[in-house]
Amino acid sequence: MKREIILSVALFLIGIKIPAQFINPPHGYVFNDSIIPRIDILIDPDDLDLIMANPESNAEYSATFIFKTYLKSDTVPGVGFRIRGNTSRWSGKKSYKISFNTYDPEKKFYGLEKMNNLLLGISL
Repeated sequence: MKREIILSVALFLIGIKIPAQFINPPHGYVFNDSIIPRIDILIDPDDLDLIMANPESNAEYSATFIFKTYLKSDTVPGVGFRIRGNTSRWSGKKSYKISFNTYDPEKKFYGLEKMNNLLLGISL
């Protein structure tokens, strides 16, 4: 009798599909389509010079991430910041990767461990 119950439960569970992640996750605060956020990255100018001088490097440098909307502003210190991409590493407009969990594996920003960003301009 126990075998039949276990077999029935096992067959039932095999038929259930459990996705690894949501196909259409909720937008939430970070991806709210009705708000245009401003993202500022504060980084040591010497570190930024190293990033720009070595575009092929994947080395991450410590930075502060600031996410601003008209609703509120969030600041996350101690994020990893590096250049990303393939051919875009050598272009005028660079893409960057922000890793919230580089220095603290548990750190997230509204559930995100990483964010890819296109910076259109850099001001020091």
